Amino acid sequence: RRVHGDCTGSKMSAFTSRILLLVCALFVLLVGSVDAQSGSDKAKELRKLSHSSHSNVISLNPQQYKHFLLGKSRPYVVVMLYTVQNLDQCQACVPVQRAINTISSAYHDAGAALPSKTESGVTLKSVFFATAFYDRPDHQDIFRMHEFQYLPMVVVTQPGTFDESGTPIKVKQSHVCRVDTVAQDKLEATLLSCINKHTMRQISFPENVAAYMSLFGGALIFAIYVLFALLNPDSWISRIARSWVNWFLVGMVAYWCSTAGLVFNILHEIPWSIPTKSGEQYITQQSGQQLGAEGFIMGGLGLTCAICLIAALEGSKRVHSRLVQRLIVLGCIIVFTLCYRRYLEVYRLKNPWYHMSFFPPADYQRGTLRKNQGHTY
Repeated sequence: RRVHGDCTGSKMSAFTSRILLLVCALFVLLVGSVDAQSGSDKAKELRKLSHSSHSNVISLNPQQYKHFLLGKSRPYVVVMLYTVQNLDQCQACVPVQRAINTISSAYHDAGAALPSKTESGVTLKSVFFATAFYDRPDHQDIFRMHEFQYLPMVVVTQPGTFDESGTPIKVKQSHVCRVDTVAQDKLEATLLSCINKHTMRQISFPENVAAYMSLFGGALIFAIYVLFALLNPDSWISRIARSWVNWFLVGMVAYWCSTAGLVFNILHEIPWSIPTKSGEQYITQQSGQQLGAEGFIMGGLGLTCAICLIAALEGSKRVHSRLVQRLIVLGCIIVFTLCYRRYLEVYRLKNPWYHMSFFPPADYQRGTLRKNQGHTY
Protein backbone atom coordinates (compact mmCIF):
# COMPACT_ATOMS: atom_id res chain seq x y z
CA ARG A 1 0.00 0.00 0.00
CA ARG A 2 2.82 2.39 0.88
CA VAL A 3 4.50 1.64 -2.41
CA HIS A 4 1.24 2.12 -4.28
CA GLY A 5 0.58 5.38 -2.43
CA ASP A 6 4.04 6.72 -3.19
CA CYS A 7 3.65 5.90 -6.88
CA THR A 8 0.24 7.59 -6.96
CA GLY A 9 1.66 10.66 -5.19
CA SER A 10 4.58 10.93 -7.58
CA LYS A 11 2.23 10.67 -10.57
CA MET A 12 0.00 13.39 -9.11
CA SER A 13 2.97 15.70 -8.48
CA ALA A 14 4.26 15.14 -12.03
CA PHE A 15 0.81 15.86 -13.46
CA THR A 16 0.49 18.98 -11.31
CA SER A 17 3.91 20.26 -12.39
CA ARG A 18 2.98 19.77 -16.06
CA ILE A 19 -0.26 21.69 -15.54
CA LEU A 20 1.68 24.52 -13.86
CA LEU A 21 4.19 24.62 -16.72
CA LEU A 22 1.35 24.71 -19.26
CA VAL A 23 -0.36 27.56 -17.36
CA CYS A 24 2.92 29.49 -17.19
CA ALA A 25 3.53 29.01 -20.91
CA LEU A 26 0.00 30.20 -21.74
CA PHE A 27 0.48 33.21 -19.46
CA VAL A 28 3.76 34.15 -21.16
CA LEU A 29 2.17 33.81 -24.59
CA LEU A 30 -0.84 35.86 -23.51
CA VAL A 31 1.30 38.63 -22.05
CA GLY A 32 3.53 38.62 -25.13
CA SER A 33 0.55 38.82 -27.49
CA VAL A 34 -1.00 41.67 -25.46
CA ASP A 35 2.35 43.49 -25.44
CA ALA A 36 2.76 43.00 -29.20
CA GLN A 37 -0.82 44.16 -29.77
CA SER A 38 -0.14 47.24 -27.63
CA GLY A 39 2.97 48.00 -29.68
CA SER A 40 1.13 47.62 -33.00
CA ASP A 41 -1.66 49.90 -31.74
CA LYS A 42 0.94 52.54 -30.87
CA ALA A 43 2.40 52.27 -34.36
CA LYS A 44 -1.05 52.80 -35.88
CA GLU A 45 -1.55 55.89 -33.72
CA LEU A 46 1.83 57.26 -34.82
CA ARG A 47 0.93 56.73 -38.48
CA LYS A 48 -2.24 58.77 -38.03
CA LEU A 49 -0.33 61.55 -36.26
CA SER A 50 2.39 61.49 -38.92
CA HIS A 51 -0.09 61.87 -41.80
CA SER A 52 -1.68 64.91 -40.13
CA SER A 53 1.66 66.63 -39.35
CA HIS A 54 3.67 69.04 -41.49
CA SER A 55 6.56 67.22 -43.23
CA ASN A 56 5.34 64.11 -41.31
CA VAL A 57 7.14 65.36 -38.16
CA ILE A 58 4.94 64.83 -35.08
CA SER A 59 4.90 67.35 -32.23
CA LEU A 60 4.68 65.26 -29.05
CA ASN A 61 3.32 66.51 -25.74
CA PRO A 62 4.60 64.95 -22.46
CA GLN A 63 1.75 62.41 -22.28
CA GLN A 64 2.34 61.23 -25.84
CA TYR A 65 6.09 61.23 -25.23
CA LYS A 66 5.75 58.82 -22.28
CA HIS A 67 3.20 56.70 -24.13
CA PHE A 68 5.15 56.26 -27.37
CA LEU A 69 8.83 56.52 -26.36
CA LEU A 70 9.21 55.22 -22.81
CA GLY A 71 8.78 51.53 -21.99
CA LYS A 72 9.74 48.42 -23.93
CA SER A 73 6.57 47.87 -25.98
CA ARG A 74 7.97 49.56 -29.06
CA PRO A 75 8.09 47.71 -32.40
CA TYR A 76 9.11 50.96 -34.13
CA VAL A 77 11.80 53.66 -34.21
CA VAL A 78 11.17 57.35 -33.45
CA VAL A 79 13.72 59.94 -34.54
CA MET A 80 13.40 62.72 -31.96
CA LEU A 81 14.43 66.33 -32.56
CA TYR A 82 14.76 68.39 -29.39
CA THR A 83 14.72 72.05 -30.41
CA VAL A 84 12.87 75.37 -29.96
CA GLN A 85 9.77 76.64 -31.74
CA ASN A 86 10.86 80.27 -31.92
CA LEU A 87 13.79 79.89 -34.29
CA ASP A 88 14.91 83.49 -33.68
CA GLN A 89 16.18 82.30 -30.29
CA CYS A 90 18.32 79.52 -31.80
CA GLN A 91 19.95 80.12 -35.17
CA ALA A 92 21.67 76.71 -35.02
CA CYS A 93 18.25 75.05 -34.79
CA VAL A 94 17.08 76.35 -38.18
CA PRO A 95 19.21 74.16 -40.51
CA VAL A 96 18.72 71.12 -38.27
CA GLN A 97 14.94 71.47 -38.35
CA ARG A 98 14.99 71.90 -42.12
CA ALA A 99 17.19 68.83 -42.50
CA ILE A 100 14.86 66.74 -40.31
CA ASN A 101 11.86 67.88 -42.37
CA THR A 102 13.63 66.89 -45.59
CA ILE A 103 14.76 63.51 -44.24
CA SER A 104 11.31 62.82 -42.79
CA SER A 105 9.73 63.47 -46.19
CA ALA A 106 12.25 61.14 -47.86
CA TYR A 107 11.49 58.39 -45.32
CA HIS A 108 7.76 58.89 -45.76
CA ASP A 109 8.01 58.72 -49.56
CA ALA A 110 9.99 55.47 -49.22
CA GLY A 111 7.21 53.90 -47.11
CA ALA A 112 9.28 53.70 -43.92
CA ALA A 113 6.19 54.26 -41.78
CA LEU A 114 5.40 50.58 -42.34
CA PRO A 115 7.57 47.60 -41.28
CA SER A 116 9.29 45.67 -44.06
CA LYS A 117 11.82 42.91 -44.69
CA THR A 118 15.09 42.96 -46.55
CA GLU A 119 16.08 40.37 -49.16
CA SER A 120 18.04 38.54 -46.48
CA GLY A 121 14.94 38.29 -44.28
CA VAL A 122 15.85 41.00 -41.74
CA THR A 123 12.77 42.78 -40.37
CA LEU A 124 12.95 46.57 -40.54
CA LYS A 125 10.88 48.46 -37.99
CA SER A 126 8.57 51.34 -38.80
CA VAL A 127 10.29 54.74 -38.57
CA PHE A 128 8.62 57.94 -37.43
CA PHE A 129 9.89 61.48 -36.84
CA ALA A 130 8.86 63.67 -33.90
CA THR A 131 9.92 66.85 -32.16
CA ALA A 132 9.71 68.56 -28.77
CA PHE A 133 10.09 72.31 -28.24
CA TYR A 134 11.97 73.66 -25.24
CA ASP A 135 10.24 77.06 -25.34
CA ARG A 136 6.72 75.63 -25.26
CA PRO A 137 5.29 75.55 -21.71
CA ASP A 138 3.37 72.33 -22.40
CA HIS A 139 6.62 70.59 -23.46
CA GLN A 140 8.66 71.54 -20.39
CA ASP A 141 8.04 68.20 -18.64
CA ILE A 142 9.83 66.40 -21.47
CA PHE A 143 13.01 68.37 -20.92
CA ARG A 144 12.79 67.98 -17.14
CA MET A 145 12.88 64.20 -17.64
CA HIS A 146 16.30 64.35 -19.33
CA GLU A 147 18.00 67.64 -18.36
CA PHE A 148 19.73 68.07 -21.72
CA GLN A 149 22.89 70.17 -21.75
CA TYR A 150 22.51 71.61 -25.27
CA LEU A 151 20.10 72.08 -28.16
CA PRO A 152 19.35 71.13 -30.86
CA MET A 153 19.69 67.39 -30.35
CA VAL A 154 18.71 64.51 -32.64
CA VAL A 155 18.21 61.09 -31.03
CA VAL A 156 17.23 57.87 -32.83
CA THR A 157 15.11 56.29 -30.10
CA GLN A 158 14.59 52.53 -29.83
CA PRO A 159 14.01 50.12 -26.93
CA GLY A 160 17.10 50.59 -24.78
CA THR A 161 17.85 54.16 -25.86
CA PHE A 162 16.69 55.56 -22.52
CA ASP A 163 18.02 54.45 -19.14
CA GLU A 164 14.88 54.74 -17.02
CA SER A 165 16.43 53.33 -13.84
CA GLY A 166 17.18 56.75 -12.37
CA THR A 167 16.37 60.45 -12.52
CA PRO A 168 17.00 62.20 -14.85
CA ILE A 169 16.39 59.66 -17.62
CA LYS A 170 19.69 59.30 -19.46
CA VAL A 171 20.09 58.95 -23.21
CA LYS A 172 22.69 56.59 -24.66
CA GLN A 173 25.20 58.72 -26.56
CA SER A 174 25.56 56.04 -29.23
CA HIS A 175 21.97 56.83 -30.30
CA VAL A 176 22.62 60.59 -30.61
CA CYS A 177 23.32 62.05 -34.07
CA ARG A 178 25.75 64.92 -33.44
CA VAL A 179 24.87 68.09 -35.32
CA ASP A 180 26.94 70.69 -33.48
CA THR A 181 30.20 69.84 -35.24
CA VAL A 182 28.83 69.42 -38.79
CA ALA A 183 29.05 72.09 -41.49
CA GLN A 184 25.69 73.32 -42.81
CA ASP A 185 26.32 72.16 -46.37
CA LYS A 186 26.92 68.61 -45.11
CA LEU A 187 24.27 68.55 -42.40
CA GLU A 188 21.48 66.81 -44.34
CA ALA A 189 23.77 64.09 -45.70
CA THR A 190 25.39 63.49 -42.29
CA LEU A 191 22.06 63.25 -40.48
CA LEU A 192 20.62 60.96 -43.13
CA SER A 193 23.64 58.65 -42.88
CA CYS A 194 23.35 58.50 -39.07
CA ILE A 195 19.61 57.78 -39.14
CA ASN A 196 20.05 55.14 -41.86
CA LYS A 197 22.69 53.44 -39.74
CA HIS A 198 20.38 53.10 -36.72
CA THR A 199 17.27 52.15 -38.69
CA MET A 200 19.18 49.77 -41.03
CA ARG A 201 17.51 51.39 -44.03
CA GLN A 202 19.05 52.74 -47.22
CA ILE A 203 17.00 55.88 -47.77
CA SER A 204 18.33 58.55 -50.13
CA PHE A 205 17.14 61.94 -51.28
CA PRO A 206 15.15 61.53 -54.52
CA GLU A 207 16.24 63.52 -57.54
CA ASN A 208 13.22 65.14 -59.12
CA VAL A 209 14.19 64.52 -62.74
CA ALA A 210 10.63 65.10 -64.00
CA ALA A 211 10.55 68.56 -62.43
CA TYR A 212 13.85 69.53 -64.04
CA MET A 213 12.64 68.26 -67.42
CA SER A 214 9.34 70.19 -67.18
CA LEU A 215 11.17 73.43 -66.36
CA PHE A 216 13.63 72.86 -69.19
CA GLY A 217 10.76 72.07 -71.56
CA GLY A 218 8.93 75.28 -70.64
CA ALA A 219 12.05 77.37 -71.25
CA LEU A 220 12.64 75.61 -74.58
CA ILE A 221 9.07 76.27 -75.78
CA PHE A 222 9.38 79.96 -74.89
CA ALA A 223 12.71 80.22 -76.75
CA ILE A 224 11.18 78.60 -79.86
CA TYR A 225 8.24 81.02 -79.68
CA VAL A 226 10.52 84.08 -79.56
CA LEU A 227 12.72 82.73 -82.37
CA PHE A 228 9.71 82.02 -84.60
CA ALA A 229 8.33 85.53 -83.98
CA LEU A 230 11.68 87.08 -84.98
CA LEU A 231 12.00 84.99 -88.16
CA ASN A 232 8.37 85.58 -89.25
CA PRO A 233 7.55 89.23 -88.55
CA ASP A 234 4.22 89.12 -90.48
CA SER A 235 2.78 86.09 -88.69
CA TRP A 236 0.05 86.29 -86.03
CA ILE A 237 2.56 85.04 -83.45
CA SER A 238 4.78 88.02 -84.21
CA ARG A 239 1.82 90.42 -83.87
CA ILE A 240 0.99 88.94 -80.44
CA ALA A 241 4.65 89.25 -79.42
CA ARG A 242 4.71 92.94 -80.38
CA SER A 243 1.69 93.78 -78.22
CA TRP A 244 2.70 95.53 -74.97
CA VAL A 245 -0.48 94.30 -73.28
CA ASN A 246 0.53 90.67 -73.77
CA TRP A 247 4.01 91.31 -72.43
CA PHE A 248 2.51 93.16 -69.46
CA LEU A 249 0.34 90.12 -68.67
CA VAL A 250 3.30 87.76 -69.13
CA GLY A 251 5.37 89.94 -66.81
CA MET A 252 2.64 89.95 -64.13
CA VAL A 253 2.30 86.15 -64.28
CA ALA A 254 6.09 85.72 -64.16
CA TYR A 255 6.27 88.05 -61.13
CA TRP A 256 3.48 86.13 -59.40
CA CYS A 257 5.14 82.76 -60.01
CA SER A 258 8.55 84.01 -58.89
CA THR A 259 7.26 85.53 -55.64
CA ALA A 260 5.30 82.33 -55.03
CA GLY A 261 8.49 80.29 -55.29
CA LEU A 262 7.10 78.10 -58.09
CA VAL A 263 10.47 76.69 -59.21
CA PHE A 264 11.53 75.93 -55.63
CA ASN A 265 8.18 74.26 -54.92
CA ILE A 266 8.47 72.01 -57.98
CA LEU A 267 12.07 70.98 -57.37
CA HIS A 268 11.57 70.27 -53.66
CA GLU A 269 7.99 68.94 -53.93
CA ILE A 270 6.63 71.43 -51.38
CA PRO A 271 3.08 70.44 -50.31
CA TRP A 272 0.26 72.75 -51.36
CA SER A 273 -1.29 72.61 -47.87
CA ILE A 274 -1.23 70.49 -44.72
CA PRO A 275 -4.24 68.78 -43.11
CA THR A 276 -5.11 69.72 -39.53
CA LYS A 277 -7.92 68.84 -37.13
CA SER A 278 -9.71 72.09 -38.02
CA GLY A 279 -9.27 71.60 -41.79
CA GLU A 280 -6.66 72.38 -44.43
CA GLN A 281 -3.93 74.82 -43.42
CA TYR A 282 -2.49 76.96 -46.23
CA ILE A 283 -0.19 79.27 -44.22
CA THR A 284 2.31 78.02 -41.65
CA GLN A 285 3.14 80.09 -38.58
CA GLN A 286 6.79 78.95 -38.50
CA SER A 287 9.21 81.49 -39.92
CA GLY A 288 11.46 78.91 -41.58
CA GLN A 289 8.76 77.14 -43.60
CA GLN A 290 6.45 78.02 -46.47
CA LEU A 291 3.70 76.02 -48.19
CA GLY A 292 2.90 76.05 -51.88
CA ALA A 293 -0.45 77.81 -51.51
CA GLU A 294 1.08 80.31 -49.10
CA GLY A 295 3.51 81.62 -51.72
CA PHE A 296 0.76 82.08 -54.31
CA ILE A 297 -1.55 83.77 -51.79
CA MET A 298 1.12 86.25 -50.70
CA GLY A 299 2.37 86.71 -54.25
CA GLY A 300 -1.21 87.41 -55.36
CA LEU A 301 -1.65 90.02 -52.63
CA GLY A 302 1.59 91.72 -53.66
CA LEU A 303 0.61 91.60 -57.32
CA THR A 304 -2.82 93.09 -56.55
CA CYS A 305 -1.16 95.96 -54.68
CA ALA A 306 1.09 96.65 -57.67
CA ILE A 307 -1.83 96.56 -60.13
CA CYS A 308 -3.79 98.98 -57.91
CA LEU A 309 -0.91 101.47 -57.98
CA ILE A 310 -0.60 101.19 -61.77
CA ALA A 311 -4.36 101.55 -62.23
CA ALA A 312 -4.52 104.58 -59.93
CA LEU A 313 -1.68 106.33 -61.81
CA GLU A 314 -2.27 105.28 -65.42
CA GLY A 315 -5.94 104.30 -65.50
CA SER A 316 -7.15 107.66 -64.26
CA LYS A 317 -5.21 109.42 -67.05
CA ARG A 318 -7.12 107.55 -69.75
CA VAL A 319 -10.54 108.64 -68.41
CA HIS A 320 -11.80 112.16 -69.05
CA SER A 321 -14.60 112.23 -66.47
CA ARG A 322 -13.47 113.66 -63.14
CA LEU A 323 -16.01 111.58 -61.23
CA VAL A 324 -14.84 108.33 -62.83
CA GLN A 325 -11.20 109.25 -62.17
CA ARG A 326 -11.90 109.81 -58.50
CA LEU A 327 -13.89 106.56 -58.23
CA ILE A 328 -11.02 104.64 -59.86
CA VAL A 329 -8.44 106.17 -57.50
CA LEU A 330 -10.69 105.62 -54.46
CA GLY A 331 -11.36 101.98 -55.40
CA CYS A 332 -7.64 101.32 -55.96
CA ILE A 333 -6.77 102.86 -52.58
CA ILE A 334 -9.36 100.70 -50.78
CA VAL A 335 -8.23 97.45 -52.46
CA PHE A 336 -4.57 98.34 -51.94
CA THR A 337 -5.14 99.04 -48.23
CA LEU A 338 -7.03 95.78 -47.63
CA CYS A 339 -4.46 93.63 -49.48
CA TYR A 340 -1.48 95.34 -47.89
CA ARG A 341 -2.91 95.01 -44.37
CA ARG A 342 -3.52 91.30 -44.93
CA TYR A 343 0.00 90.97 -46.32
CA LEU A 344 1.49 92.57 -43.20
CA GLU A 345 -0.67 90.43 -40.88
CA VAL A 346 0.70 87.20 -42.34
CA TYR A 347 4.27 88.52 -42.43
CA ARG A 348 4.17 89.59 -38.77
CA LEU A 349 2.62 86.25 -37.83
CA LYS A 350 5.63 84.47 -39.29
CA ASN A 351 8.22 87.09 -38.32
CA PRO A 352 7.41 88.61 -34.90
CA TRP A 353 10.56 90.75 -35.01
CA TYR A 354 9.22 92.80 -37.97
CA HIS A 355 8.26 96.46 -37.48
CA MET A 356 7.76 99.40 -39.79
CA SER A 357 11.35 100.66 -39.62
CA PHE A 358 12.35 97.23 -41.00
CA PHE A 359 15.65 96.50 -39.29
CA PRO A 360 15.90 92.73 -39.76
CA PRO A 361 18.23 90.40 -37.80
CA ALA A 362 21.90 90.29 -38.76
CA ASP A 363 21.59 87.06 -40.77
CA TYR A 364 19.02 88.80 -43.02
CA GLN A 365 21.30 91.79 -43.66
CA ARG A 366 24.49 90.06 -44.72
CA GLY A 367 26.02 86.65 -45.29
CA THR A 368 25.50 83.87 -47.81
CA LEU A 369 22.12 83.10 -49.33
CA ARG A 370 22.18 79.67 -47.65
CA LYS A 371 21.99 81.33 -44.22
CA ASN A 372 19.06 83.57 -45.17
CA GLN A 373 15.89 82.24 -43.55
CA GLY A 374 13.46 84.56 -45.32
CA HIS A 375 10.60 83.75 -47.67
CA THR A 376 10.06 84.09 -51.41
CA TYR A 377 7.62 86.96 -50.85
